[in-house]
Amino acid sequence: MRRIKKISQTTNNRFLNMYTLQMKSDTGKESTYYVASRAKNIDELKITTRQNRADGVIIYSLYQDENDDEEKIVLIRQYRCPLDDYIYEFPAGLVDEGEDFKAAGVRELKEETGLDLTPINAKDMFTKPFFTTVGMTDESCGTVYGYAKGKPSKAGQEENEEIEIVLADRKEVRRIPEPCSSDLPHRPLFFPARCLGLPETHERFEGQQTRRRKTRPYCRRACPRRIPDGPRCQRHVPRSRSGKEIRISS
Repeated sequence: MRRIKKISQTTNNRFLNMYTLQMKSDTGKESTYYVASRAKNIDELKITTRQNRADGVIIYSLYQDENDDEEKIVLIRQYRCPLDDYIYEFPAGLVDEGEDFKAAGVRELKEETGLDLTPINAKDMFTKPFFTTVGMTDESCGTVYGYAKGKPSKAGQEENEEIEIVLADRKEVRRIPEPCSSDLPHRPLFFPARCLGLPETHERFEGQQTRRRKTRPYCRRACPRRIPDGPRCQRHVPRSRSGKEIRISS
């Protein structure tokens, strides 16, 4: 049984509208719920269409300069009105009517950064539209993965956009989550470094491992439980890189 009995549109804006939902629970209790949506009218709401068409697109891309062997993550630092602050984020934008979200990703990256995106074929589970904040909106975004090239430029940005292009290497990605100053009430970043494709073991989009940080299977410090001339915990037996046990004189 559908719980929503009536939908009313309360605003008529270009990019975002508010809708009032009159609901009735299984116990018969009536209530009112408010929803923000990219839909221009009630007929376009996902409640009505029952289709998850992407409203926006997020672009995850790697950039490599001709004179630099290290791949970099393409980020932007953008002013956001709801926060009255700048945040780091992946390039993103809205999908035009009748436009495929993958094509929108190519267009948006060009407009915001001046870079040309070559999308790759990723599994649907990574690209299909997902709901961003389902408790207050039916907005969903698809994800496009690929490689970016060209010269960064702000020429395609709109006049009201305040966007700084950031080509972040590993060191920069690890620095971004750190507090910038004591007067910031919140962190201007909404994803941890591991979400930027820079974990201890880094794998390219195709799934081919390209680089791996060497890790020691054993701790090199002496075991705190060590008894002179007695047994030691195998986990904390100090060992060399070759795995040979290091003898520590008492």
